[in-house]
Amino acid sequence: KGVDPLIDTVKEFQDRVQPKGFPIGISTMGHPTQSGQEKVDGVLECVKKSIGAADFIEINESCPNVKGHDSAAMIARVKAVMDVAGDELPIFIKLGNLAHAEETLCGFAELGVAGVVLLNTQKNYPLYEPKLNAADKKIFKFYTEKFEGGLSGEIIRDTSFDAVKLAKSIINKESLKLELIHVGGIGNPADVAESR
Repeated sequence: KGVDPLIDTVKEFQDRVQPKGFPIGISTMGHPTQSGQEKVDGVLECVKKSIGAADFIEINESCPNVKGHDSAAMIARVKAVMDVAGDELPIFIKLGNLAHAEETLCGFAELGVAGVVLLNTQKNYPLYEPKLNAADKKIFKFYTEKFEGGLSGEIIRDTSFDAVKLAKSIINKESLKLELIHVGGIGNPADVAESR
């Protein structure tokens, strides 16, 4: 329904509950039916309207709204977001892969991005299909062909942990001022402990 009803809901919650120590983030992405500057403008509108309502914003730079892995184009989109958000709102970038990892993370840090969120759902079905139990393969094929959704949960655990380990090593090596938030592939308390 768009950003306006969301902002109304967030503000109503804040007025009613008066949350303390409870940061509220808004995750936004480009509209799937738009492309180019029209899509970027939609994201920027969401960011503008979120100022004053959100404590932070997550920009979803991963599937299904962003095709390909053009890191220069992504950095340009993120710069546009940072220009709008200014110092008023921490911006986190959610990624579906860590292509051009060092270039990407250093670029985010230079722009003043608060952090990176790794790893969103995955759509490389041929990579994950062999990891399934035989009984699940038929339903997997049906859903991925009909709905083309991203995969999450235990099946992407290794991919997610590998991306986070890589990001952490780059952040440490380059002394980047970036927070690292791990999502995806975390399924039990042992995974949480390892992630931390």
